[in-house]
Amino acid sequence: SNFNLHRDGDWDVLGDTSIWRMRVRADGAVLLNFGFSDLHLPDGAALYLYTASASQSRAMDPYEVIGPYTSSINREHGEFWTPNLHADDVIIEVNVPSAAREFVQFEISQVSHGYRGFGEAAREYRQPEDPFEGDGKQSCKDAGGARSGACNQDVACLSEDDPWNEPRRSVGAYQRSGAFACTGSLVNNTANDQSMLFITATHCISSGQAPSIVVYWNYEWPTCRRPGASGGTATNPPDPNMTNSGGTWLAATSNPFQGNCTAADECSDVTLIELDDPADPDLELFWSGWDRRPPPTACAQGPGNSTDGLCATIHHPGVDEKRITWVADNIQIGNIAGAQNIHWHPFWHPDPPELPNMPGGGPIPPAVTEPGSSGSPLYTADRRFIGVLSGGPAFCGATGAQLSDFYGGLWDAWDGMGTATTRMRDYLDPLGTNPEFINGLGGDAFGIAPENNQVSQCGFDDLDIQIEVTQSGDAADPVTLSTTGLPAGVGDDFSVNPVTPPGDSLLTLSDLIAAGTGTFAFTLQGSSTEDDVSVNMSVTLSDDAPALAAITSPANGAVGVSIEPVLAWTIADQAFQYQIEIASDAAFGDVVYSGSSFDTTYTVGSALETNSTYYLRVRASNDCGDGDWSAAVSFSTEALPGDCPTGTQVESLFSEDFAGGSLPAGWSTAGSTGAVTWLPSAEQAHSGGFSMFAENIASVSDQRLTSPEVSLPAGAEALFLNFQNWQHIESSPDGCFDGGLLEISSDGGSTWAAVGNEHILVREYDGLISTAHSNPLGAQPGWCGDPRAFWERYAIDLSAWEGEDVQFRFRFGTDSSVSRVGWYVDSVEVRACVLDETDPVSVSGMVQGLAGGGLVLQNNGADDLAIAEDGDFTFATLLFPGDSYAVTVSSQPTSPAQLCEVSNGEGVIGDSDIDDVLVSCQTLAMLDTDRTEVDFGEVIEGNLASEILVVSNAAPEGAMTLEIATLNVHGDPVFEIAGSGCQVGSALEPGASCELELSFAPVTSGSYLGELAIVTGDGQQASIVLAGQAVEPKPGVPEVSPQIVNFGPVPTNLQGTQTVTIANQALADSAALDVSGTTLIGNPAVFQIDDSDCDQPVLPGASCTIALTFTPDSESALSAVLRIRIDDANNNVSLQGRGIAPEFDIFRDRFKAEPES
Repeated sequence: SNFNLHRDGDWDVLGDTSIWRMRVRADGAVLLNFGFSDLHLPDGAALYLYTASASQSRAMDPYEVIGPYTSSINREHGEFWTPNLHADDVIIEVNVPSAAREFVQFEISQVSHGYRGFGEAAREYRQPEDPFEGDGKQSCKDAGGARSGACNQDVACLSEDDPWNEPRRSVGAYQRSGAFACTGSLVNNTANDQSMLFITATHCISSGQAPSIVVYWNYEWPTCRRPGASGGTATNPPDPNMTNSGGTWLAATSNPFQGNCTAADECSDVTLIELDDPADPDLELFWSGWDRRPPPTACAQGPGNSTDGLCATIHHPGVDEKRITWVADNIQIGNIAGAQNIHWHPFWHPDPPELPNMPGGGPIPPAVTEPGSSGSPLYTADRRFIGVLSGGPAFCGATGAQLSDFYGGLWDAWDGMGTATTRMRDYLDPLGTNPEFINGLGGDAFGIAPENNQVSQCGFDDLDIQIEVTQSGDAADPVTLSTTGLPAGVGDDFSVNPVTPPGDSLLTLSDLIAAGTGTFAFTLQGSSTEDDVSVNMSVTLSDDAPALAAITSPANGAVGVSIEPVLAWTIADQAFQYQIEIASDAAFGDVVYSGSSFDTTYTVGSALETNSTYYLRVRASNDCGDGDWSAAVSFSTEALPGDCPTGTQVESLFSEDFAGGSLPAGWSTAGSTGAVTWLPSAEQAHSGGFSMFAENIASVSDQRLTSPEVSLPAGAEALFLNFQNWQHIESSPDGCFDGGLLEISSDGGSTWAAVGNEHILVREYDGLISTAHSNPLGAQPGWCGDPRAFWERYAIDLSAWEGEDVQFRFRFGTDSSVSRVGWYVDSVEVRACVLDETDPVSVSGMVQGLAGGGLVLQNNGADDLAIAEDGDFTFATLLFPGDSYAVTVSSQPTSPAQLCEVSNGEGVIGDSDIDDVLVSCQTLAMLDTDRTEVDFGEVIEGNLASEILVVSNAAPEGAMTLEIATLNVHGDPVFEIAGSGCQVGSALEPGASCELELSFAPVTSGSYLGELAIVTGDGQQASIVLAGQAVEPKPGVPEVSPQIVNFGPVPTNLQGTQTVTIANQALADSAALDVSGTTLIGNPAVFQIDDSDCDQPVLPGASCTIALTFTPDSESALSAVLRIRIDDANNNVSLQGRGIAPEFDIFRDRFKAEPES
């Protein structure tokens, strides 16, 4: 039974702290570990585990004291599993502020005591491990466990500068559910964010065991031992404080062993778990790069004893200290158990290199893998992860074909089985960049994370992309950002460059008109002194809603289609993304599945119903809007065992999905024995939110779930019991230790008989239930699976009991040891298949207004009917009352193009024929322009030019009106719509037109391109190229006159005046003159500039004047120079004059005199 801190152990109070302790002893054990469930520690609480000897010595020996664990171990799954303490007497202690004591919660649900632990010799015990079939190398395949062989090479043999020391730090040994198991490793992702992605083998760990994982890091022998020497098998225990505890299961491909392969290419045996806690920087972990390219991969021995060129695996054989095993030959494809052509097949180096740290001695034997190595990584010569160890024949001393093993390939697991829970891609490539390989990541590193690596927009405006430069560890070197692969003419600019991590920068892409519509790819790069990181980017540009897509798979009317079909369609012009809808009716009133894809293929992720008809449509979308839905196609899913055959109808006799969350009326668990029995559970549910669950406990139980009575009619074409099954039940090597079976009674429950394999359509029993450990169902056939943790429909043929009243009993038996998850049952249905005797009806109608050819109608997405002329039509396929019908146009008429619309075209069939479907056709408007390119020619920069474009409806009389929906100018902003008789919303009757004025106003010289996009209300498009060349104007032609200004004789008491004229003699399309300055050189007090109107540019044909004065200060010849700066050139004008004796005017002088007082 479980231990509970409110029921077990003792509480003490010390000041404001409450202390709970419980002591656990297992005499003779070499280790103890503990599994906690429903755990919650409030803030301030601390959990410790320590040995009784540490309690006495009070020494903080890391091998005898672990903790403190705080509220950081609170998990959504509620579990916490401790590493091993190597003792048989352990004290568990919780310290918590007394005020928070009531908030502490946990149960100790498992105490594991080992008699062969890490670093200890084996003792007699029954290993409670997964029964094993095939050549997998999970630890403890044989009773008593296994130790690492002396042939293996310690990783400590690597030189300090060997690059293999990086992936060495990725690899960890782990235990789950308290028992040591296998090897796994950390892998990097495209975000370079140090997510704790731990990859291992599916046959080592189930999804339900992920919360119990405990990974031991840096578990290595401290020195290099010579391979083959007698001391090579010695071991030490790992440090329990160098661990990560707990994980979340992300994805897995199938286990190739135990018959779990439904297809040979599904069982690459790869599982990905995200560990709950972040990395401890003190552990100096490494996240290995990966390579998803398929075989072969190149491996070769480098010069001398170099490790250059070698491939390798790094592993924990026997779950003991870490070893490295080399590959010197190219790795090909191989097969193991139920897996075909999805495993790497490395042959181990027969003559491994003498590493620098190896002590001297005899010949070095080939290293291998051993039990406990399962899940270990296989690396390329570039030290990138490519697969996990499933198993193989290798052992110390092996030669030839036995000196090899098999590794589940990442190239297969990348897409897995097409769902998020079976493919690695979603987690290894969170940025969606789809690289074939990436490099590893150390403790101090940076990453570059764009806000989106698939960017799109409508139009060609500058595009901003936010870039985050992330920091891992203490990385602080500036990161220089750059791009490669941009289309010619597209510019890039970073707002901050370089960036010191952590930091941000804004990438602006400009001049996108040069790229045009469509998608272009480029690479975003970051470089520091320590590392280079790149991210693949794509930009999709559109200038209109996308065109129509056409579905290519499944074919219209296809039958026998998978319930998880792969859909495909043609590329739609200007598509960025595609939307998918699947409906149960042709009118898409009942959409049962929807999805989206950036590609032209899509795998339906949740199963459709079997033996059912569906309708599929696809439409493209982009940032300018959604395109039209494609023509729908219909298809029918495969009929599986338990489905009614063609020509019959399903009559549901009984169904139950346990949605109420309690035992439904009429159901019973009477007769059950043991500690538990069937109960409703929300942990796993196929439908309705609940299922019925029988727990696989580690003690004897007989759990019974009995249905109500169901009457099976006589004379039915078929009778079936179908139910959904999910199980994780302990298997045995040749059958089941624990198991479930189905019983049937036809006498009200007085007697019961097991339903035999002869009545089971899907899936037959897995074998006999063992009699070795007191299972009450021993020697009976049973279902078990370790695990088969997915929903699967089981089908039973009930024809042997037709005409009888029957009950069903799901019975589950467990033995005296070893627990698993258990058995879930849901969606129970009993159905009869009866002949369909109703009369069929037809669907018909009339076509009117048809002028073109090529009109094709469909009913329910199929039954193509070509129409050549107006009149009546009838579909060939007959329907039955209750069926839906939906008449659609799958192909519109051409020559002339017409739009045909359906009225009265959908509904549900009654008892009589449908004859009132009306298809009305009208000739489409026809968008036309008087030209496809408007060329403005050469225009002087700074000037404006305009052109007129004529837009018309070229359709014949009687056609539809043309409505202008949008008018947009893209590209260089120098082009504009200046004025228009054509406006958005304008309606043009057939033969009518309107004028659109376009302008070109360049500011600087150069060539300019743009586009005018016209879209009509019915989706017609016209793209008009806009072009213009801006040129610099011809220079002005200055004329300065006169060149010599002579003021003549001027009395010294008077002032003379003259003017200088500056004229622009250039032609009208030339540049203005820029008079930027006037300067007087010599006699500035005598010659002066009085006024000037030359401060504005002088246009061609215009002039300006400069007014000058001459005021002589002596009776002599005087001169100066007027320097005029015109268009950055000097023009000199000579100034001359003579001062003479002053003149006197007696009359004037008298009146200017002061009057006498």
